[in-house]
Amino acid sequence: MKLEEHILYSTIFAVIVFLAVKNIILIITFLISAILIDLDHLLDYFIFHPMDFIHPIQFLRKRIKYFLSCKWYKKKVFVFLHSFELVGSTLALAILLNNKILLFTTLGFSFHLLLDILGNVLKKRSIKKLRFYFLTYRASKKFLVNKLLNVRNI
Repeated sequence: MKLEEHILYSTIFAVIVFLAVKNIILIITFLISAILIDLDHLLDYFIFHPMDFIHPIQFLRKRIKYFLSCKWYKKKVFVFLHSFELVGSTLALAILLNNKILLFTTLGFSFHLLLDILGNVLKKRSIKKLRFYFLTYRASKKFLVNKLLNVRNI
């Protein structure tokens, strides 16, 4: 799912949740985690295009559209933060510590993954299997794009 769609749907959901919890800090936490989880795409990009990291102005001027297209995923796809393991561990920690901030961080991660599943697995079919969202599954496939993604659907 595209970044602008994540921002739109996360904001709508945040307003609805705010009406229930009436806590702006928790809602901001949810929004930040639901959107910034996509920073792992940036990490992946710079692994494969390190020279763009050295020239950030050129990246912003000339390559940002290419980055946002995700068509640069040719060999491997890591996206370390896009994982059910992260959701499970942050949820366990939130419950163990009785921490609402961590709970709303987990809610943000979960909402983001739900949107990705709806957009990338069910609608576009750019991801071959739902198991893609397990980091351990991606690792078992050696993070290889041809085993994880339907590249023509990206």
